Amino acid sequence: MIQRIQTIYLLLVAIISITLFNIDIPYFTVANLESNEEILVDYNSTDMGQELIGVNMGLIYFLLSTGIMAFTAIFLYRRRKLQMRLTAGCMIFVLVVLVNMYWYSYKMDYFDGNSIATLQPVAAVPISLLLLSLLAFLRIRKDEKLVRSLDRIR
Repeated sequence: MIQRIQTIYLLLVAIISITLFNIDIPYFTVANLESNEEILVDYNSTDMGQELIGVNMGLIYFLLSTGIMAFTAIFLYRRRKLQMRLTAGCMIFVLVVLVNMYWYSYKMDYFDGNSIATLQPVAAVPISLLLLSLLAFLRIRKDEKLVRSLDRIR
């Protein structure tokens, strides 16, 4: 239902997570000081120049699942408890994405210490996913309280 603001929040979560799944903008770069090589870590792969080093499967699965869950929750407007559970699942999955981003960024030692690592501004996008999911959850809960209070009046 488009009249409810949580629909907009959930739609934004779905669009942003599917977009992050498809784009190749690096959120983390590592530059080697000795050989001038650079590793780019984005949401779906890790690249050294044009060469693919690895695929970030954890980020791919959880971003895709977050988008699907948020999109599914939009159409469950009559079943608010299930909608709240799916939205809470979205928040948990976004937290897992943030942990995986940290793992793929700082815990991997790409050049054995002789490197400069920089976090790009695109890395803040999953935090906006978390905030949008939280806002949607709060609005769904507010609707549920309103419906329960109207049931008490009858």
